[in-house]
Amino acid sequence: CGLQALVRADGAGTVLKLVIERAAASSPSEGQTSCLVAAAAAPVGALRQVVSSVADACVQAGVADADAAGSVAKAWAAGLDVEGTQEFLSALVSRIECGQAEQHS
Repeated sequence: CGLQALVRADGAGTVLKLVIERAAASSPSEGQTSCLVAAAAAPVGALRQVVSSVADACVQAGVADADAAGSVAKAWAAGLDVEGTQEFLSALVSRIECGQAEQHS
């Protein structure tokens, strides 16, 4: 995929940040979700810089399509190191808990 090659080659993580900002700005479409999955090919250091934003976008995607959110989570967990994966999962759980608290209030 062209996006995978682009985010791999972008050592500064600029492309990755743009992809994540775009996906997190609204409820992700199928295309945006595919971009989030492809963006997980970025270097680990770049991925770790946007973990919180990706967790937000992943939870937003899950509202419309749980399978899409699962694909994003799986790709990002595979692309991160152990500490990054723990940070990502913690951010996901936090976003889900916040969403559940908002629904009950």
